[in-house]
Amino acid sequence: MTRGSRTEVISVLRRFVHGQLTFDELQGFVRSKNFGWLDELLDGIQLGEHDYAEIALDEHVLSRPLADYVAGRIGSASFADWSFETYRIISSGAYPTSTVYSPSVEISLLFVCLITECEMHGRLRSARAIAERILDALERGQRVPAESVLRRVLQGLRVVQLITRPRSTEEIEDGIASQWADLALATSPLGGGEPDPEDCWFTPLAVCTRDLWVETPPEGPWAHPENDRMHSLREQFPQLDLDTDEPMYFVGPDGLAELVLDVERIDEGILRSAARLFCLRNRVRRCTLDGTLCYPTREDR
Repeated sequence: MTRGSRTEVISVLRRFVHGQLTFDELQGFVRSKNFGWLDELLDGIQLGEHDYAEIALDEHVLSRPLADYVAGRIGSASFADWSFETYRIISSGAYPTSTVYSPSVEISLLFVCLITECEMHGRLRSARAIAERILDALERGQRVPAESVLRRVLQGLRVVQLITRPRSTEEIEDGIASQWADLALATSPLGGGEPDPEDCWFTPLAVCTRDLWVETPPEGPWAHPENDRMHSLREQFPQLDLDTDEPMYFVGPDGLAELVLDVERIDEGILRSAARLFCLRNRVRRCTLDGTLCYPTREDR
């Protein structure tokens, strides 16, 4: 891609992010460059740190369309188109290392995508009220309450559908697949058949063995032992029985949970216990795992 053409692409991406181009206009531009989808264009251009400085997405830019959505001035579909495409833009390159990187923007966009998708499928009636909490944090310059926002989403769903994400061939060959599992949230409507795991992109819970956690520990104070949430969970639910000694429950700054278990491998029974613990912590009313009810069980009633 020539320098002039690249400059044109960055300009168009900036105009779209800043609300100066519609979703259809962005798609028209992508096709004019002989790409079928924005993802393909982004793969071809490989955005760098300076590109993100030009696009200049920050809390104030995000707050404007979010405020319009909360106030009902724009519809869910239009806002979802904007938020998903904008999230694709910031997650396709060097955004985390750029000078304009904002964890609040990244986390907010992630949850906005989840909220609007659930709303469009008729699964979340309180979507705008939840989005208002995100907007309030952005306008106040505060950290987005990701864990609280996720809990509100989960509690707003009649049934939480968790799906075990399939592992790659490489992960299976390396043995990682037996030590780590991601549980994704299905946003498709109930009664429409089994959700496709490939379409379930939001993973609120990861489960791994202690050996894998020690071998590849995440960075950040949230994963330190003093931030283990199991202590409070034991106090709230003394009847907990996970068939494992000393489980650890961590929540990252993005609100997503990591459950670490002292087991040799992750199996179906372990995942059901993990999903049940996740539901107890988030006060979920009803939950299925891979299409089978896992919460509440008889012990929970």
